[in-house]
Amino acid sequence: MGLPIAGTLREVSVNLRQRRASLFRALALPGALTLALQFGFWFTYSGWMFERWGLQVLLALFQGLVWALFAVSCHRVLLDDPDQPTPVEGLWLGLRQIRYVLMAIVVTIPILVHWVSILWFIFFWFDLNDIVDVPRYVFRAFSWGLLLPLQYLSSRIALTLPAAALRQPMSFARAWSVSRGNGWRLTAILLAAPAAISLLSPFIERPFSTLPVVYAAFGAITSLIVGVVVVAGLSYSYKWFLNEYRPLDI
Repeated sequence: MGLPIAGTLREVSVNLRQRRASLFRALALPGALTLALQFGFWFTYSGWMFERWGLQVLLALFQGLVWALFAVSCHRVLLDDPDQPTPVEGLWLGLRQIRYVLMAIVVTIPILVHWVSILWFIFFWFDLNDIVDVPRYVFRAFSWGLLLPLQYLSSRIALTLPAAALRQPMSFARAWSVSRGNGWRLTAILLAAPAAISLLSPFIERPFSTLPVVYAAFGAITSLIVGVVVVAGLSYSYKWFLNEYRPLDI
Protein backbone atom coordinates (compact mmCIF):
# COMPACT_ATOMS: atom_id res chain seq x y z
CA MET A 1 0.00 0.00 0.00
CA GLY A 2 1.32 3.43 -0.92
CA LEU A 3 1.48 6.60 1.12
CA PRO A 4 -2.18 7.62 1.70
CA ILE A 5 -2.71 11.17 0.44
CA ALA A 6 -6.18 11.78 1.90
CA GLY A 7 -5.31 9.98 5.14
CA THR A 8 -2.14 11.99 5.65
CA LEU A 9 -3.89 15.30 4.97
CA ARG A 10 -6.65 14.26 7.39
CA GLU A 11 -4.02 13.47 10.01
CA VAL A 12 -2.50 16.90 9.44
CA SER A 13 -5.85 18.61 9.94
CA VAL A 14 -6.73 16.65 13.08
CA ASN A 15 -3.34 16.97 14.75
CA LEU A 16 -2.94 20.68 14.04
CA ARG A 17 -6.22 21.27 15.84
CA GLN A 18 -5.45 18.95 18.72
CA ARG A 19 -1.89 20.22 19.23
CA ARG A 20 -2.55 23.92 18.74
CA ALA A 21 -1.77 24.74 22.39
CA SER A 22 1.59 22.94 22.41
CA LEU A 23 2.43 24.34 18.98
CA PHE A 24 1.68 27.87 20.15
CA ARG A 25 3.86 27.48 23.25
CA ALA A 26 6.82 26.17 21.25
CA LEU A 27 6.42 28.37 18.17
CA ALA A 28 5.20 31.73 19.48
CA LEU A 29 8.59 33.47 19.43
CA PRO A 30 10.01 32.06 16.18
CA GLY A 31 6.55 32.36 14.63
CA ALA A 32 6.33 36.06 15.52
CA LEU A 33 9.76 36.73 14.03
CA THR A 34 8.92 34.71 10.92
CA LEU A 35 5.66 36.62 10.52
CA ALA A 36 7.46 39.97 10.84
CA LEU A 37 10.04 39.02 8.21
CA GLN A 38 7.36 37.73 5.87
CA PHE A 39 5.43 40.96 6.32
CA GLY A 40 8.57 42.91 5.37
CA PHE A 41 9.11 40.76 2.31
CA TRP A 42 5.52 41.07 1.11
CA PHE A 43 5.49 44.81 1.77
CA THR A 44 8.63 45.39 -0.31
CA TYR A 45 7.13 43.16 -2.98
CA SER A 46 3.81 44.97 -3.18
CA GLY A 47 4.54 48.54 -2.10
CA TRP A 48 6.72 51.46 -3.10
CA MET A 49 9.91 49.41 -2.59
CA PHE A 50 9.07 46.88 -5.31
CA GLU A 51 12.23 47.61 -7.33
CA ARG A 52 14.60 47.14 -4.38
CA TRP A 53 15.63 43.61 -5.30
CA GLY A 54 18.63 43.60 -2.99
CA LEU A 55 16.47 44.20 0.07
CA GLN A 56 13.99 41.56 -1.02
CA VAL A 57 16.75 38.97 -1.49
CA LEU A 58 18.25 39.84 1.90
CA LEU A 59 14.86 39.52 3.60
CA ALA A 60 14.20 36.24 1.80
CA LEU A 61 17.52 34.74 2.94
CA PHE A 62 17.09 35.82 6.56
CA GLN A 63 13.48 34.69 6.49
CA GLY A 64 14.61 31.29 5.18
CA LEU A 65 17.03 30.89 8.09
CA VAL A 66 14.42 31.84 10.70
CA TRP A 67 11.86 29.62 9.00
CA ALA A 68 14.24 26.66 9.27
CA LEU A 69 14.48 27.22 13.04
CA PHE A 70 10.69 27.46 13.18
CA ALA A 71 10.28 24.25 11.15
CA VAL A 72 12.64 22.27 13.39
CA SER A 73 10.50 23.04 16.45
CA CYS A 74 7.32 22.32 14.50
CA HIS A 75 8.59 18.87 13.43
CA ARG A 76 9.59 18.06 17.00
CA VAL A 77 6.19 18.95 18.45
CA LEU A 78 4.20 17.13 15.77
CA LEU A 79 6.35 13.98 15.89
CA ASP A 80 6.43 13.81 19.70
CA ASP A 81 10.14 14.30 20.15
CA PRO A 82 10.92 13.21 23.76
CA ASP A 83 13.02 16.36 24.07
CA GLN A 84 10.29 18.91 23.36
CA PRO A 85 11.50 22.36 22.23
CA THR A 86 11.24 25.40 24.49
CA PRO A 87 10.01 28.73 23.07
CA VAL A 88 13.52 30.21 23.25
CA GLU A 89 15.04 27.14 21.58
CA GLY A 90 13.03 28.00 18.50
CA LEU A 91 15.41 30.93 17.96
CA TRP A 92 18.59 29.02 18.79
CA LEU A 93 21.01 27.97 16.02
CA GLY A 94 22.46 24.78 17.50
CA LEU A 95 23.96 21.71 15.83
CA ARG A 96 20.51 20.23 15.20
CA GLN A 97 19.34 23.42 13.52
CA ILE A 98 22.56 23.86 11.50
CA ARG A 99 22.23 20.33 10.12
CA TYR A 100 18.60 21.04 9.24
CA VAL A 101 19.52 24.30 7.48
CA LEU A 102 22.24 22.60 5.42
CA MET A 103 19.88 19.83 4.36
CA ALA A 104 17.11 22.33 3.64
CA ILE A 105 19.43 24.18 1.27
CA VAL A 106 19.93 21.00 -0.76
CA VAL A 107 16.22 20.12 -0.65
CA THR A 108 15.19 23.58 -1.89
CA ILE A 109 17.64 23.72 -4.82
CA PRO A 110 14.96 22.49 -7.27
CA ILE A 111 12.56 25.16 -5.94
CA LEU A 112 15.23 27.85 -6.40
CA VAL A 113 15.69 26.63 -9.98
CA HIS A 114 11.96 27.09 -10.43
CA TRP A 115 11.97 30.69 -9.22
CA VAL A 116 15.07 31.62 -11.24
CA SER A 117 13.35 30.19 -14.30
CA ILE A 118 10.24 32.25 -13.57
CA LEU A 119 12.33 35.42 -13.37
CA TRP A 120 13.99 34.50 -16.65
CA PHE A 121 10.56 33.91 -18.17
CA ILE A 122 9.37 37.33 -17.05
CA PHE A 123 12.40 39.49 -17.78
CA PHE A 124 13.91 37.88 -20.86
CA TRP A 125 11.21 35.96 -22.69
CA PHE A 126 8.88 38.94 -22.89
CA ASP A 127 9.68 42.53 -23.65
CA LEU A 128 9.29 44.43 -20.38
CA ASN A 129 6.76 46.80 -21.91
CA ASP A 130 4.52 43.92 -22.95
CA ILE A 131 4.40 42.01 -19.66
CA VAL A 132 1.21 43.73 -18.56
CA ASP A 133 -0.54 42.43 -21.68
CA VAL A 134 0.20 38.79 -20.89
CA PRO A 135 -2.70 37.08 -19.05
CA ARG A 136 -1.89 35.99 -15.53
CA TYR A 137 -2.98 32.42 -16.26
CA VAL A 138 -0.12 32.13 -18.79
CA PHE A 139 2.40 32.79 -16.04
CA ARG A 140 0.60 30.44 -13.67
CA ALA A 141 0.47 27.65 -16.27
CA PHE A 142 4.19 28.05 -16.98
CA SER A 143 5.00 28.24 -13.28
CA TRP A 144 3.07 25.10 -12.28
CA GLY A 145 4.19 23.17 -15.35
CA LEU A 146 7.79 23.80 -14.34
CA LEU A 147 7.19 23.42 -10.60
CA LEU A 148 5.70 19.92 -10.64
CA PRO A 149 8.77 17.95 -11.82
CA LEU A 150 11.11 20.10 -9.72
CA GLN A 151 8.92 19.69 -6.64
CA TYR A 152 8.93 15.95 -7.28
CA LEU A 153 12.74 15.93 -7.06
CA SER A 154 12.62 18.03 -3.90
CA SER A 155 9.93 15.86 -2.29
CA ARG A 156 11.89 12.64 -2.83
CA ILE A 157 14.72 13.91 -0.61
CA ALA A 158 12.64 16.04 1.78
CA LEU A 159 12.29 13.15 4.24
CA THR A 160 15.77 14.08 5.45
CA LEU A 161 14.35 17.23 7.08
CA PRO A 162 12.11 15.72 9.79
CA ALA A 163 14.86 13.14 10.36
CA ALA A 164 17.34 15.95 10.97
CA ALA A 165 14.89 17.70 13.31
CA LEU A 166 14.62 14.51 15.38
CA ARG A 167 18.37 13.78 15.15
CA GLN A 168 17.67 10.55 13.32
CA PRO A 169 20.08 9.39 10.60
CA MET A 170 18.91 9.57 7.00
CA SER A 171 20.99 10.38 3.93
CA PHE A 172 19.66 11.89 0.72
CA ALA A 173 20.32 8.59 -1.06
CA ARG A 174 18.33 6.71 1.59
CA ALA A 175 15.44 9.18 1.40
CA TRP A 176 15.36 8.78 -2.39
CA SER A 177 15.35 4.99 -2.05
CA VAL A 178 12.68 4.89 0.67
CA SER A 179 10.32 7.21 -1.23
CA ARG A 180 10.53 5.19 -4.46
CA GLY A 181 7.03 4.52 -5.74
CA ASN A 182 5.55 7.25 -3.51
CA GLY A 183 7.22 10.32 -4.99
CA TRP A 184 4.12 11.76 -6.62
CA ARG A 185 2.00 10.97 -3.57
CA LEU A 186 4.44 12.84 -1.36
CA THR A 187 4.52 15.69 -3.88
CA ALA A 188 0.71 15.92 -3.81
CA ILE A 189 0.70 16.12 -0.01
CA LEU A 190 3.32 18.87 0.09
CA LEU A 191 1.67 20.87 -2.71
CA ALA A 192 -1.94 20.58 -1.50
CA ALA A 193 -1.98 23.78 0.58
CA PRO A 194 0.19 25.91 -1.79
CA ALA A 195 -1.95 24.81 -4.75
CA ALA A 196 -5.18 25.74 -2.97
CA ILE A 197 -3.85 29.19 -2.08
CA SER A 198 -2.51 29.70 -5.60
CA LEU A 199 -5.93 29.00 -7.07
CA LEU A 200 -7.74 31.27 -4.62
CA SER A 201 -5.20 34.09 -4.33
CA PRO A 202 -6.21 36.03 -7.49
CA PHE A 203 -9.73 36.42 -6.08
CA ILE A 204 -8.65 37.06 -2.48
CA GLU A 205 -5.81 39.47 -3.25
CA ARG A 206 -7.71 41.71 -5.65
CA PRO A 207 -9.46 43.81 -2.96
CA PHE A 208 -6.09 44.39 -1.22
CA SER A 209 -3.95 45.12 -4.29
CA THR A 210 -4.03 48.89 -3.72
CA LEU A 211 -3.42 48.63 0.05
CA PRO A 212 0.24 47.57 0.50
CA VAL A 213 0.07 47.18 4.29
CA VAL A 214 -3.08 45.04 4.19
CA TYR A 215 -1.72 43.09 1.22
CA ALA A 216 1.55 42.42 3.07
CA ALA A 217 -0.28 41.33 6.24
CA PHE A 218 -2.48 38.98 4.24
CA GLY A 219 0.53 37.54 2.41
CA ALA A 220 2.52 37.04 5.62
CA ILE A 221 -0.31 35.31 7.52
CA THR A 222 -1.20 33.12 4.55
CA SER A 223 2.43 32.12 3.98
CA LEU A 224 2.86 31.17 7.63
CA ILE A 225 -0.30 29.04 7.68
CA VAL A 226 0.60 27.31 4.42
CA GLY A 227 4.14 26.71 5.70
CA VAL A 228 2.86 25.06 8.88
CA VAL A 229 0.55 22.79 6.83
CA VAL A 230 3.45 21.81 4.55
CA VAL A 231 5.73 21.04 7.51
CA ALA A 232 2.94 19.01 9.12
CA GLY A 233 2.37 17.12 5.88
CA LEU A 234 6.07 16.30 5.66
CA SER A 235 6.14 15.29 9.34
CA TYR A 236 3.29 12.80 9.07
CA SER A 237 4.54 11.48 5.73
CA TYR A 238 7.86 10.81 7.44
CA LYS A 239 6.00 9.09 10.28
CA TRP A 240 4.27 6.81 7.77
CA PHE A 241 7.57 5.91 6.05
CA LEU A 242 9.19 5.35 9.43
CA ASN A 243 6.50 2.85 10.42
CA GLU A 244 6.47 1.22 6.99
CA TYR A 245 10.23 0.77 6.69
CA ARG A 246 11.28 0.29 10.31
CA PRO A 247 12.36 -3.31 9.56
CA LEU A 248 14.79 -1.86 7.01
CA ASP A 249 16.35 0.42 9.64
CA ILE A 250 15.38 3.71 8.04
